[in-house]
Amino acid sequence: MNIIYRIHHIPNQNWDCGEVCQATAAFIALVESQKLIIILYRGTVPGSFKNLFTDANFITKDYHPTDGLRVHRGFYNAFLEMQPDVTDDVVNLHQERLDFRIGFMGHSLGGALATFSALDFVQKVPELANNEKITLKSVRTIVRGDPIPRLPPGIPLPFVGLYKHFGEELYINNLDQDPNEFTTYNAEDPNCSESVPLTQLRLKYHSGPYFGDNFNYNN
Repeated sequence: MNIIYRIHHIPNQNWDCGEVCQATAAFIALVESQKLIIILYRGTVPGSFKNLFTDANFITKDYHPTDGLRVHRGFYNAFLEMQPDVTDDVVNLHQERLDFRIGFMGHSLGGALATFSALDFVQKVPELANNEKITLKSVRTIVRGDPIPRLPPGIPLPFVGLYKHFGEELYINNLDQDPNEFTTYNAEDPNCSESVPLTQLRLKYHSGPYFGDNFNYNN
């Protein structure tokens, strides 16, 4: 049975709670049948000035767990606001269910938060941080023509530096023929989403379709 274990920052109801409803949000769920803990981060809320400012605040800052590494300031600050509650809950769930797998997921802004959350969790659990057998896998799903994964541009910028993707990319290329078909590439392969000309990028593709389904936001 799938159950929501905890919701951070917003209630899971259709009502207006002002700025809180437009802030970053995390959902923690248990999938007992598959022995799986899922931490899901919500993406950018349309019309949320706070979310849009977070996305646009791409001047880098130090990533304190690792010397010499700099990351997106807006994404990292947003994660740090939620870090104590989310990480504590996930660590506690892991201690109660040591045989469960753990997945961190998110769309857009949520994908960045999920990445920071996964790294933070591994560092907070000694038996994971010191275990060479632990496997971390990062996968990005990108629809052909989505401009957002191309930001900031892959060129060095003053006060910003050079951004790079990491992990695997699942590239959905043939939306008209088969929206469920994808090709797997590593990091920033020039044959994947990076190959699409700028003139063919459309914001509508940021919401999908991902394997036939589109993301929609309902408060």
